[in-house]
Amino acid sequence: MWVYLKPVIKHADDILNVSRLVTAANRACDAALPKITDYLQHNRVLKWATDGKIPDMYRFLAKTIRDMSETLSPAKLGKLLDEKIGELKALLRKIRPIVPTTVRENIDDFMKLVDANRRGMGNAVQQFVQPVRAVLKVLAKRLDDQAWRVQVYRTNRGWIAPMSESGAARLINANPPKWAKKRPNRMKHPRLKLSEKKMKALMEENPGHPPLQEWLVKTFSRKEGGMRADKIKGPAKLYRIVDPSNEGAGIFWMTEEEFKALRNRDEWRERFAVKPDWNQNGWFVEYEIKDGESLAVWRGPAASQELAGTDRYLEGGGEQIVFFPENRDEMIQALARVDKATGKELMDQAGGLDRRVEFTDVTGEAVPTKLRARVVDPHIKGPISTGWGATDYTEQEAQKILLTVPATQ
Repeated sequence: MWVYLKPVIKHADDILNVSRLVTAANRACDAALPKITDYLQHNRVLKWATDGKIPDMYRFLAKTIRDMSETLSPAKLGKLLDEKIGELKALLRKIRPIVPTTVRENIDDFMKLVDANRRGMGNAVQQFVQPVRAVLKVLAKRLDDQAWRVQVYRTNRGWIAPMSESGAARLINANPPKWAKKRPNRMKHPRLKLSEKKMKALMEENPGHPPLQEWLVKTFSRKEGGMRADKIKGPAKLYRIVDPSNEGAGIFWMTEEEFKALRNRDEWRERFAVKPDWNQNGWFVEYEIKDGESLAVWRGPAASQELAGTDRYLEGGGEQIVFFPENRDEMIQALARVDKATGKELMDQAGGLDRRVEFTDVTGEAVPTKLRARVVDPHIKGPISTGWGATDYTEQEAQKILLTVPATQ
């Protein structure tokens, strides 16, 4: 990785500019990862990993490098500098007696110069700690992400990557699918709007139901009576469509009748207004409400959704069920993402480390996403394949569509 990094750095100032260095490190990783993969697949390396009982070399390397970055300090770099200067001076002293006088004088002058500037060089070393640490964190994150990507591809056959909003817009504009209808002046299932006072009153009237927030209310349409409180009594089953980046224990569900009426991905996406950048589909989970149990839910028609960056929309209208399962899924604990501006770890909206894995979608756009490790709620069965395929577009289909877009004049 360092070999590929050197030619990317054009100026000495780039080493102290963390933003430029992180960008350069990512470019170097792009070039180096195939070589790293070749190395890790060498039979001697595989034997070493097997003997050492290392299940995943990518993750092992990522953790080792990440831990190393934390131990880096000005004192340690200063010590290394002293060692290297000492080795250089020892070598020069060895060759000094056997070189011509003019060269000997140059050696003497050089050693005086090194001694005179040693303190300044030591002080300068401190500037490089943060940049070097940033490069190590980038490399560790890229290796860790590669490990998780390999695992998710192996366990979720056919899934390629999540879709970015901008990537989806490019494909929809170039070749609108059936589920992306031309947006009218007034959408078929307009969003429900409730005041804070009305939401509070609804929650007081229906204790035990999921808490209401404006964004949640807006996922319902005001048509057909809008959102209403209900209690579903067992035995009953609810269903939810997911991909590897969605929690099985999410909040949006559908009845068994609605689920069994769906014939394909297009009908699901259109009726329940699920954007491609929210969910690529491919699997479903089943929530069982047993005999004698009841579940407090909100239910009503799904609101229409605009497809940003296009003149299209998703119609909606299917009856959605909203509740919060008791146990959230266990999510993959990837290494934290690295801030491209500072080289430090990024935080998520909840104030924890941003542990999303970075993917590239079928259009080449970057898409960081969480990944599900496993569903833990005992009421939930799955994920089980829908049989609809695991993505809206393959890479080949996406490239073919984008190649047909006329060049901008």
